[in-house]
Amino acid sequence: MFNSLPTYKKVGLIASLIGTVLMTGGFALTCVIPGASRSGSFIGGVIAVFIVIGFIATVVSYATGGLIEAIKSALHVGKWGWLLMSFPVDIFTGLISTIAAFYILVAFPIYPVYKSCKKYLETHIVVENYYF
Repeated sequence: MFNSLPTYKKVGLIASLIGTVLMTGGFALTCVIPGASRSGSFIGGVIAVFIVIGFIATVVSYATGGLIEAIKSALHVGKWGWLLMSFPVDIFTGLISTIAAFYILVAFPIYPVYKSCKKYLETHIVVENYYF
């Protein structure tokens, strides 16, 4: 599967994996190490660098493909938040669940980028079988 992808899709998959690992690791280290979130600590600075590099990798992965899938997934989560509640609360619940889904997809870009690559391969195989 990986060999038949174009180079920009491969870069996007690798960047999304790096972004997921670094951001998850940075957030986990912030929770585990006491005093890591304190201003001026060395380990806090190292963790902040991990999170910033992970965020940059996330932006790269969404730029190479997967942003549309991420938006669709976040709106799908928001739709379910909107449908599960009654009228006065449903607008607020749908909005908050959509925003929460966007935040989660920034920290875990691997799902929408992988879904985008899978859709690209399915389309590529269908077109290849149709024309050749």
